[in-house]
Amino acid sequence: MKLKYLFAALVLLIGFNTNALELKTHLYIGEEILADLEDGKVTIQPFGEFEVDSTVVSRILANRDYFLLGTIGPDVLPDFLGGQITVHAAQGGWTTDDWLSYLYNASWYDNSMTAFYYGYLMHSAADVFSHTYVNSYAGDVFDLTDEDLLQVELRHKLLEMYIAKHQPARPISTSWKNTVNEVAIKSRLLDSHLVEAQYRASGTAKYLALMKEYENEAARLAHPINILKSSIHAVINKNIARQQHYQALIARYDSEHGETTEQIAAQQAIIDSLTPVAEFAVCEFIYNQDEWGLLADGSWGIVKTKHEIQTEKRALGLCRWKSEVDQAILGIQDAEELIRDLEQALANFFENNPDLAEAARALGLPEMTRSEAAEALVLVAALIVFGEELDLKTIALNAAFTRYRSYIVRKAGQEYIKANIQTAANIVDQKGLVETVKPIADWLACYGPVYTGEAGAVSPAVCEVKEGLDELSDRLQDELKDLVSDEELLNLYHSYQAFQNDVKALAVRLGKDIVKEILTDEQKEMIGWLTNHVSDASLTAAFSGEGNSARLLKITDIVERVKGDMYLRGDGSFDPQKFAPIFNSMQLSKIAFLGSLEMQRLGKLAGVNIIYGQEYYNYRGIFNILHSWIGNLDGNHQWMAVSPKLPRQAGFDDPRESYDRVFSQNGGLILWNNANGREKIFEKLFIGPIAPGIESPDLIGESNILPSYYESRNCYSDPFQTQGEGFEQCTPLAAWLIPILHVLN
Repeated sequence: MKLKYLFAALVLLIGFNTNALELKTHLYIGEEILADLEDGKVTIQPFGEFEVDSTVVSRILANRDYFLLGTIGPDVLPDFLGGQITVHAAQGGWTTDDWLSYLYNASWYDNSMTAFYYGYLMHSAADVFSHTYVNSYAGDVFDLTDEDLLQVELRHKLLEMYIAKHQPARPISTSWKNTVNEVAIKSRLLDSHLVEAQYRASGTAKYLALMKEYENEAARLAHPINILKSSIHAVINKNIARQQHYQALIARYDSEHGETTEQIAAQQAIIDSLTPVAEFAVCEFIYNQDEWGLLADGSWGIVKTKHEIQTEKRALGLCRWKSEVDQAILGIQDAEELIRDLEQALANFFENNPDLAEAARALGLPEMTRSEAAEALVLVAALIVFGEELDLKTIALNAAFTRYRSYIVRKAGQEYIKANIQTAANIVDQKGLVETVKPIADWLACYGPVYTGEAGAVSPAVCEVKEGLDELSDRLQDELKDLVSDEELLNLYHSYQAFQNDVKALAVRLGKDIVKEILTDEQKEMIGWLTNHVSDASLTAAFSGEGNSARLLKITDIVERVKGDMYLRGDGSFDPQKFAPIFNSMQLSKIAFLGSLEMQRLGKLAGVNIIYGQEYYNYRGIFNILHSWIGNLDGNHQWMAVSPKLPRQAGFDDPRESYDRVFSQNGGLILWNNANGREKIFEKLFIGPIAPGIESPDLIGESNILPSYYESRNCYSDPFQTQGEGFEQCTPLAAWLIPILHVLN
């Protein structure tokens, strides 16, 4: 997917809500688990109650909103596209398990984020079984970049909506949209250099890495030492402007009078005296006297090569190379001694120059490292020694511009997280399309110009500070009529122009790749109907087609099959004890709360030793049953080393090779891979078939629609048969036997 379609795709994903279960259903499961956790235990059928670590319980119950947000986190954070592309699909980077491990380590020492992490685990557990269910009916994994003309994606979306429509009535909280700290979320899912690398590797979500790079660059420009350097460059620009002004006066006088007078000669002398003093100071004190970058990097003691310094000077258009030394490496001890000597000399210099001390305070020297402070003092001292004054108002204005920009870019990232959380809440509340995507649209209107450097339709409530900056800019522009005669205003103007140039350069390099199209007419038309309520008719229509070239199964009686899978109760809601993807999602979610001792106890109750040995878990490290085997949440049958092929029409087999159907890692779930563990634990914990309406339709009174060669035909007595295991067709069972077998099992 090309980056230029970023926000169009983002809105498309919002419309499709690309999870195996609707956000509403993930929250339903989360609420059910919170209710079970109230007494510090979880009930796992058929083995009974199990203790949960008291620290985990207290953190979750004290931070329910974070937990509930975590249950939808992989779908909506840091945004819909980033979560779907990276956390789910492991596109070009981490697997799902890598994300879970990272988030555990990044969140454990924060109580609220610990709750968020466990909600994240619950989402992952639910997707394992729910994706298996939805993929089986849809005929493929969710992928907006394939060539099936969105037929698979429509099936996914509508089936998820249909499940949500029939979930049991339960109040679903959305208080997390207002109470969760977006700064804490941003620090884990946007700011970390580890996750930044994953977004960059994904290609499609690279814009998230660019957002962080942009923020880092804005922060760098706002650092005191860089504010000082840009102020000095403003002095250089001021001298250039003076020269150009006087040269223009002389040229005009010559053209009018045709001769040189003493007045013209005097003006020429002024021009000659306007040598770029500040430029000389920069060269002399930074590049020639400190040509190894010692002051800039004294804490390390080593640094810049001749080539690096030449490159920097050429970029600035400054000075020539004076040293024949190609490279120098100085020891840390020598570097620190030199800096100490310099600091002492400058301290003495400060005592005799109170104006210089004021300049240092204006720069915010306490924010600098020792070596940066030394460099700053050298620069300021250089200007004073060579007769130039560095106006404190210029420094203050430059600092205000750059620090404001750094703040607003950082704020833009925080508001982006908040906008996606609000959008998720709108989806759960079943708002219409326009209202659903409004938080993202408002964010673009307000903060898009932050990245592009262009004017935009700004929301006054959010961006009033920017309005103040624009007003200042207008006032400066209006007062530029007499710059040469007003030295202070000239300094202000050049400072502001330097800031604007930095903004434009940053926008050209990064910003334009962050903000792109959103909500075009085509996207609105494509997803508008998806915000409507699903019906029997719309679900039937979606499953009556066969796709473009994939030749998906035509399931014209999809409604009857899915209702049969759900074991609908009298009120029209699915039975969470019999509807396999929901029951299994809750079971796996609860098992994820068990520590090593309770997991060992579960094994003993099942008659299986799961403490040591290569076949089972070794608890010498942090244990969680969900870690180490989930590779890709978008896949299906992740507990297996290789997932079975998904059903298609006869003659149009699932084209994925075996290596493309590996959605697990490390060979899948150990409890499944070991025959003893599979029989005594896995098949006791989880019910099947996962999708009886398509795998074993006789169980719900429906006819077979699978091609004869499709091997994954599971039945109630053997619900997890897979190809390559001596497959035998299950004998059809009379409907009246099913409840009896369910009790006996």
